[in-house]
Amino acid sequence: MIKKPNYLAYILGYEYDVIKYVLDNIEKHYYEKKEPKINDDGTQKTRKGEPQYRILNPSKGLLEEIQNKIKIKIISKIQFPEYIFGGIRGKSNINNAKRHQGRKYHFCTDLQKFYPSVTYKDVYDMFINHSFSPDVSHILTLLTTYKGCLPQGTHTSPYLANLVFLPIDKRLLEFCKDKNIIYTRYVDDLSFSSSSNFKNYTFGLIDIINDCGYKINHIKTTYKIGPSLVTGIVVNNNNLDVREDQIRKLNDLFLPKSSRDGLFRYIQNVKNA
Repeated sequence: MIKKPNYLAYILGYEYDVIKYVLDNIEKHYYEKKEPKINDDGTQKTRKGEPQYRILNPSKGLLEEIQNKIKIKIISKIQFPEYIFGGIRGKSNINNAKRHQGRKYHFCTDLQKFYPSVTYKDVYDMFINHSFSPDVSHILTLLTTYKGCLPQGTHTSPYLANLVFLPIDKRLLEFCKDKNIIYTRYVDDLSFSSSSNFKNYTFGLIDIINDCGYKINHIKTTYKIGPSLVTGIVVNNNNLDVREDQIRKLNDLFLPKSSRDGLFRYIQNVKNA
């Protein structure tokens, strides 16, 4: 991998002085943005009738350009394993759910504050483990983290979060290997399934996650027998299906045409999977 800062700048297509300028003025290259939370079908999430939003810290200007080149020219070239479905081009929550079709027992959870939980040190160590030099790892980490963690809303954060979490993925896979448990991850949604009852093993899975410095969202943690909701999709024995609330929404006369069209395409994609 890349060993010299000047060669990193060359790969990214900039003079090193430009990279240094951005690093010296990193705060000026981020801004805050409120973005609607979106369901898998493209409609906005609500809670008790109120629209839901998330606070993002996207990059701008030169930093945004540099991060996009880091994504294209460096980190997107790293091969991701087949069990990762989120943030990967050509994969979706539908592909993730499909992996669990035909299994009777399902355990699903997600991680609290996933991006903020990925620290500067986590990202730096990941680059070191992929054979970047300490100097280059330091520069890449400064260019892709904000206030000590991964920011939401940048080109690089989804890829880096996936890469940082790989060692935990491997521990979870090792735990599942001889227990006939299938494991997949869609960003911060972790899905497990089996043809046999593995409820007693879920405590071991949670222990691994906690031991690695992450916390699960207990509200979104479920263990179910039979048809189950996996990354927003109903997983049956022989097929995938959409939620009933999505069918009701499709029939809502007040739903804008663009949202209805997007929801219709999504429903068709699920049913044809």
